Amino acid sequence: MKIRRIGGVIAAASKKDAEPLLQIGTIPIIKRIVISFQQAGIFPIVVVTGAEEDEVKYQLSSYGVIFIRNENCEQPELIDSVKIGLKYLLGKCDRMVFTPVNVPMFTPATLNILPPFIMAL
Repeated sequence: MKIRRIGGVIAAASKKDAEPLLQIGTIPIIKRIVISFQQAGIFPIVVVTGAEEDEVKYQLSSYGVIFIRNENCEQPELIDSVKIGLKYLLGKCDRMVFTPVNVPMFTPATLNILPPFIMAL
C-alpha cells in the first residue's frame, strides 16, 4: 500500500561521522533537514539512528518521523543506513530522497526541482 509518492531517508547513525545535534543557527541539523523535507511535501520520513539516538528522538518527537536504529552504529557504512531506510519505504512510496545528516544545507525549493530517485529494489 502506497502512503505517499515521495518518502525520505536521513542517515544519522554513525557515532564517528554523524553530528545530528550540531546547531546551525538556532536548530540542530537533524531538525533542519526534517523541516526542509516536510516543507517539500516528503512523507514518510525515516531517520536511521544510532549516534545520540535518545536526544535525536527527543528533538524530533513531535515531527511525525519514523526512527529505525542501525545496530552497527559504531562502524556503520553509509550504504547500510540507506538500505535500512529503503527497506522500510519499499512499497510505501514510488520514489525517495536521501541525505546523510551531515548535508543539511538545501532548501525545500531545491528538493522540489530535483528529480527524486526511483526505487528499484
